[in-house]
Amino acid sequence: MPFYEKGDVRIYYEDTGGSGFPLLVIPGGGLNATIAYTRNTATAPFDATAEFKNEYRCIAFDLRNANGGQSSGPLEIDRPWDAYTDDMLGLLDHLGISEFMALGYCIGGPFIWNLLRRAGRRVVAAVPTQPSGFRPTMPNLFYENNIKGWAPALCARLPDPGIGAARRRAGPSLRHRDGERLSRAQCAGEPLPVEGQPGKGPPRGAPRAHLSEGEPAELSSV
Repeated sequence: MPFYEKGDVRIYYEDTGGSGFPLLVIPGGGLNATIAYTRNTATAPFDATAEFKNEYRCIAFDLRNANGGQSSGPLEIDRPWDAYTDDMLGLLDHLGISEFMALGYCIGGPFIWNLLRRAGRRVVAAVPTQPSGFRPTMPNLFYENNIKGWAPALCARLPDPGIGAARRRAGPSLRHRDGERLSRAQCAGEPLPVEGQPGKGPPRGAPRAHLSEGEPAELSSV
């Protein structure tokens, strides 16, 4: 099983190889985005790798710290979007790929916007499918889903007390407002893993809710 490693980051990926133009397949599933999402007909409208592997060189990966995935690394809570983008660009550099196309499911839509911002000259074409968007009646849905469906399982894997390597790397950022260190139990209910601002509501820049079919969409910006 191939891994791309840089420092404390370890990213599992799959590469079909071949001479076709590179296509980066960004999985969906919020912060639990894994390759398995793209191959499950209950979650993805089609399997991009299966559809395009005979024409393009498809590279897919598990998102850092996604539950059910094989990728891991520090929680860079002050720069979450850029941390994930670092992983994608670093993986492509590791594979010797300069220019590429990108196809992103769900959260992969906002990731594409950040790839364009960070490395626009490398992205030849990009397609968001099932893109994350914003629903005025449920503005915090994506954030709340990740707090319930991502953070508790992640925190349970981290050493107790505190949150281990992520806490050491982030330093004072991973604290309550009164300066108290986070325990594993506190982490499970604290909105810090998604972005670096504690509090009851979603932090500025948090990913937006996925829209149901027929809802008007305004794509998230990064």
